[in-house]
Amino acid sequence: MHGDNYGMDQDHAEENFLNDVKLLSEYGVHFYKLYTDKKARGQHVWLGVHARGIEICEALGDDRVPMQAFPWLDVVKVQFDKRSFL
Repeated sequence: MHGDNYGMDQDHAEENFLNDVKLLSEYGVHFYKLYTDKKARGQHVWLGVHARGIEICEALGDDRVPMQAFPWLDVVKVQFDKRSFL
């Protein structure tokens, strides 16, 4: 990737970078790690919040695999109290 931008001015290289990043599947998604049990710290899922809604993703190694999606039209209430979702 860096070799493709060699000799390019900074503005053009930055624009190319942003165009490449926009194509990534997780672009614009903010992920939050949710533990399935307080005592089982190794087991967790990811909650992804983005412009289209909320997504629950399973952690498989370093990857996040979408399990369930909730579009904003279907979301009635999201409640968070101090350190946990209710």
